[in-house]
Amino acid sequence: PTPHPHLLITRSLNLVRTKERLDLEEFLSDSAYGQLLSYLPNFHSSLFSFELNQPVLMHADMTNENVLGVMAEGKWSPVGFIDFGDVIVGDPLYELVPVHIDVFKCKGEDTIEVIRSYGADVLLGASSPLRPSYRAMCYTLLHEQDALRSVMDMHSSWSQLETLEELEENL
Repeated sequence: PTPHPHLLITRSLNLVRTKERLDLEEFLSDSAYGQLLSYLPNFHSSLFSFELNQPVLMHADMTNENVLGVMAEGKWSPVGFIDFGDVIVGDPLYELVPVHIDVFKCKGEDTIEVIRSYGADVLLGASSPLRPSYRAMCYTLLHEQDALRSVMDMHSSWSQLETLEELEENL
């Protein structure tokens, strides 16, 4: 599997070189778009360090299309996953981004339940010096699965937020 930091560095370089990665300017205010390069860390190893955190094997395509579930007593519950063609090794928080956005539709209470059941120390990177919300926002901007597009499809008013920090707080 592809190591996670290498994947992020490649995506960031594409963003810097071509500025066409996901057409981010389509989803962000001019002000927020102008902050992209200063907001993202210079060294992606600072988002997740293999030395400080335990990397995990990740599905890396955890969207609602690949999560199987059943309705029981009026509540949807996941029972399995399909399509393991994009497996990578890395930060489990990277995996939580599309789950929070695409599966749970940015509903914090469902995401909190996943964090509790997975183990907050593991998922949030207890030894990371960066706040989990910042790391999650960076992963949203860099994610292969068009995470930002999905967010803006659900919350179009967020595209008017003036700073990436405001978007981070809302997300």
